[in-house]
Amino acid sequence: MSDPVVQCFRIEFDRFFDLLEKQIETCPDELWNRKAGGYVVWQQFFHSLACTLLFAGTQDVFDSLGYSRQVVMFSEEAETPMTRQEMRALAQRARQEAHAFFDGQSVATLTEKNEGLSKGLGREMTNQAAAIALIRHNCYHLGACDAVFRDNGLPGVY
Repeated sequence: MSDPVVQCFRIEFDRFFDLLEKQIETCPDELWNRKAGGYVVWQQFFHSLACTLLFAGTQDVFDSLGYSRQVVMFSEEAETPMTRQEMRALAQRARQEAHAFFDGQSVATLTEKNEGLSKGLGREMTNQAAAIALIRHNCYHLGACDAVFRDNGLPGVY
């Protein structure tokens, strides 16, 4: 991970991933299972973490999470919510896999095809697109969940 370009991506990923983990930790129990901003709050965290795995190139990510692709992608609500402890474990896994992705990159590999993401999205994607998505997607959901927190009288984390 000595490549300065890749290091820049990883630093920004960690910055926003830390805030996402803070949201997971500080989300009140009474808000965890509530629909807000169009989606159940825990499912918004879950979606962001699942997509982190997808963007990091995890093969068959939708088969490994215990919920259908429809639940991951918000077209269905889960019958059983994920517990905070399960979410913490998923966050740890997602961070590890994202770090492994960044560790395997250099300026030269950023333009190469990212097989896992390409398969998951059904179109060709590069490692650079994956690196940007790892940051951008978490930023988006961080903001959405911060808005839910504020709408419910809580301070945001960002």
